[in-house]
Amino acid sequence: MAGGLPAKARMSMEELLARRCVLNAEVGATCRDLQKARRRVRGSLGGGAGAWTLTERLRRIVLILYMLAEYRPAPAIHFLVAEGRKRRWPNRAEDELIELVENQFLEVDVCQLTSLCDVAAPADAGAMRAAVAILEEWRLAQWVVGLNREKGVAPSTQSVLQRCEEGRLRWPADVRPPSNATAAEGKGKEWARRWRSRWGLRHAALRVRDTMSPEEMREKVRHFSDHCAWKPVRKAVPDSGP
Repeated sequence: MAGGLPAKARMSMEELLARRCVLNAEVGATCRDLQKARRRVRGSLGGGAGAWTLTERLRRIVLILYMLAEYRPAPAIHFLVAEGRKRRWPNRAEDELIELVENQFLEVDVCQLTSLCDVAAPADAGAMRAAVAILEEWRLAQWVVGLNREKGVAPSTQSVLQRCEEGRLRWPADVRPPSNATAAEGKGKEWARRWRSRWGLRHAALRVRDTMSPEEMREKVRHFSDHCAWKPVRKAVPDSGP
């Protein structure tokens, strides 16, 4: 007994220490398993319980986009889809995203909206700059789609960048997006490529259609007339008489 605890007591202490080491290892393994399980759950849910809960910055950008686009939700929805993809949030239907944007708008009083969307002196200059950049990209995409559909024109990269520059210069310097240079520079071409990818556009020449024959033209007019219950006015020909 001299010099310390009895041999039996010393063995019990050693056993306890060994047992504690085993328990610590088991607890560590369990914690690691729990962390992995949480990551898997977050991945499968696309962000967990916080998904589609907008931060203040995201909310402000959405509100500014909605207001500056004259209450058209398209640019705000495009922004939300991109942000949701970054955060691995679950996909939402377009109707749900429209409702989300409108609810954000309805929850804010008029004075706050006015201050937030004051282009000359915005309450959040950073959010305003981000919103203006997205808005101008959306307007540019709308312009290209309109040319494709209405005139059958596929604008060149130089034309796109020129239009982009014109839109950019309409904004005050404090919120104006940066210049994207010209098509002759690599910066401009690279920006145009990324912009087309973001907005689902494709750089290609439109296929030139063959000219319709007179028979095809008459058939289209006849079909249109029958469909619209419209008949061309025939000019009366005076009877020349006997």
